[in-house]
Amino acid sequence: MINRFAVQHKFSEKNIAIVFVLIVCCVLSFVPICVKWSEQEISPIATVFDRFFFGAFIFGLSSVVFPNQQKTDTEATVSRFYTPKIILLLLGAGTCAAANQAFWALSLTQTNVGNSSLMHSLSPLFTTLLAWLFLQRSFDRQFIIGMAIAIVGSIAISIGDFQIAITKLQGDELALLSAIFFAIYLLIVEQLRISLSSSTILFWRCLLGTVFLLPILLINGDRLMPNSTTGWLAIACLVLTFVIGHGLLTYTLNILSSSLVAVILLLDPFLSSLQAWIFFSEKLSLLEGISFAIVVLGVYLAISSRDRKIGVSE
Repeated sequence: MINRFAVQHKFSEKNIAIVFVLIVCCVLSFVPICVKWSEQEISPIATVFDRFFFGAFIFGLSSVVFPNQQKTDTEATVSRFYTPKIILLLLGAGTCAAANQAFWALSLTQTNVGNSSLMHSLSPLFTTLLAWLFLQRSFDRQFIIGMAIAIVGSIAISIGDFQIAITKLQGDELALLSAIFFAIYLLIVEQLRISLSSSTILFWRCLLGTVFLLPILLINGDRLMPNSTTGWLAIACLVLTFVIGHGLLTYTLNILSSSLVAVILLLDPFLSSLQAWIFFSEKLSLLEGISFAIVVLGVYLAISSRDRKIGVSE
C-alpha cells in the first residue's frame, strides 16, 4: 500500500513538473518580443547583462528572505560550504548561461530569426548526446523517436524563414554554439539540483553571467541601462520572464531529465510565432500549424516514455 502511494505521489510530482515546463514555454515565448523592444535603446549584450544583473539581485534577496529554501526536496540539509565539485559546476553553469545568451543575441544581429531558431532546435540532440557520453545514460526507443519527431517539427516551423547565404554563416554558427551551451547548461543544472535550491543556482548563474559580460560591455563602450521609461519597461518585462521562466525551469530539473525538458521547450518557437502574429501582425502559415502538431506529437511520445526519471532509463 505504501509503495502504491509512493508511486502515485511520484507520478503526480512528475505531472506537475511537466505542467511547469509548459508554463515556462509560454513565459519564455515572450522573450523575443521583449528583446526586440529593449534593443531599440541598448545593445543585445547589454540587454542580456541587465537580465542577469537584476536577476542576481532578485534571487539573492529571495535567498535572504526565504533561507529555508536552501533545502531541496532530496536533501534535508545543505552544507554551508560548497564542495569543489559544486563550485566548478556553478562556474560552469554561469559561464554556459552567459555564453548561451550572448551568442544567441549576437546571432540575431548576423542572421535571421528562422536560421537562429533552426539551430536552437538541435538543443535536445546535444543534451541527449552529452548525457549519453558523459553521464552514461541510456534512453528508451520511444523517447528517441519522440525527440526526433519533435526536432523535425521544430525545424519545419523555422524552415519557411531559413535562408542559405554565405554572409549569414557566421550568425548561424553563433546560434549553433548558443544551442550547444544551452544543452550543457541544462545538464549542469540538473546535477546541481541534487544539492542546491533553484534560487541559489540562479543567483550564482546571474552573478557569474554579470561578471562575465561586464568587461565585454565596457570594452565595447555600450550603454548598460536604458534611459527612457519605455526602455525600463522592456527590461522589467525581460527580468520578470527570466525570474518566472528560469525559476520554474530550474525547479523541474530536480524531477525531470534535462533531455526531456529540452524536448518540451521545442514548443517555444511556435508560441513565439503565435505572439508575433498577435502583436506584430506577422503571418502564421499552415506549415507552422502542421509543424506545431508534429512537435506536440513528439513531445507527447517523449513524456509518455516509461523511465525512472522521465527521459532517463533505469
